[in-house]
Amino acid sequence: MIPTSQNDAASSLNSLFTTSAAVRCAGAIVLLTLLWLGIFWAVSLP
Repeated sequence: MIPTSQNDAASSLNSLFTTSAAVRCAGAIVLLTLLWLGIFWAVSLP
């Protein structure tokens, strides 16, 4: 069986990696949304 200390370290590392991945994914979504909004705004200009 895995010792509890090693398991806790692995779970904290896993949560850290998933959190950073979620932050990067959210940042990419925000950047893409701003890009599309800018394109639509430029296209709708007279």
